Amino acid sequence: MKKTVIAMSGGVDSATAAAILARNGLSLTGVTMQLWDDGSHCVSRQHMEDAKKVADLLGIPHHVLDVHEEFRREVLDPSVEQYKNGRTPNPCVVCNQRVKMRTLLRYASEQQIQYVATGHYARTEYDGSRQRFLLKRGEDQEKDQSYWLAMLSQEALSRILLPLGSYSKTEVRELALEFGLSPAHKRESQDVCWLGNFQGFVRMHLEPRPGPIVDNHGTVVGEHRGVQFYTVGQRKGLRIASSAPLYVVRIDGDRNILFVGEQRELYGTGFRASQPNWIGIQSLMSPLEVDVKIRYRGAASKALIRRNGDGVSVQFFEPQRAITPGQLAVFYRDDEVIGSAWIDTIAR
Repeated sequence: MKKTVIAMSGGVDSATAAAILARNGLSLTGVTMQLWDDGSHCVSRQHMEDAKKVADLLGIPHHVLDVHEEFRREVLDPSVEQYKNGRTPNPCVVCNQRVKMRTLLRYASEQQIQYVATGHYARTEYDGSRQRFLLKRGEDQEKDQSYWLAMLSQEALSRILLPLGSYSKTEVRELALEFGLSPAHKRESQDVCWLGNFQGFVRMHLEPRPGPIVDNHGTVVGEHRGVQFYTVGQRKGLRIASSAPLYVVRIDGDRNILFVGEQRELYGTGFRASQPNWIGIQSLMSPLEVDVKIRYRGAASKALIRRNGDGVSVQFFEPQRAITPGQLAVFYRDDEVIGSAWIDTIAR
């Protein structure tokens, strides 16, 4: 019998994933991760109770793992530092990689359990010819969450089970009702579980430093509240009188300057990225044509990627709007994730 540790957030996705695995005869242990030390954020006490109810219904053990120190060290503090430096962090990806997956794998190893599972809409498989564990899009293109897992290692991909990868969201809700799961009509909590509180956290831990807002002519046109409150592409909240709409086009954290421009100035031809994580290939040896997503909700766009020292250079076939330093770029070929890297500098 395949022993598996499954992450249970208290939402419909993880509950249904657990029910599917249990129906398939796996020996499950459910775990819920407490990311905040007071239990009032992210996976709240109600979510913990909901996860426990599902575990009881399925007849599987359930444990709450307190990982708030790791969450602060690996996710919150670095994210605040990135805001301070004028970047827009992607804490969900980091949390999946450095907190949730590490915790699942560590706990599974301690309990001598081989596999871990989550409720993400994505798929994995092993390619013997490449000797690589592959990450693929979920069958439901609207719900696909492969983006959030694109920094996972080969070890993690070799041990993770993703039972929702072949289902649509509608099918998952229908299954939840079939299984008699109480969270069947709850809103989903996957990957946006704590962002509602994040701006408040940033305000508490990073003192705002007002500074100049400068246009493309070098003219000071206003004052910002602090660079942590803005992101590339933002229009609202600038409080600038202008004959044409202005957007944030660049943030200089070192000099505490917000640069604004018109819509056309938001477009970039490419970018340089660091800390690549290769999944479908061992390494990038020669230029490769791929589809690139520069944000989770954005469409993938064709580009040529090249090795650039320890990082990657990306050249789009057509200019892209609001390429944002600090975000994760994920590289696809068809439905397969080739790799990913963190966006650093933009080419105009």
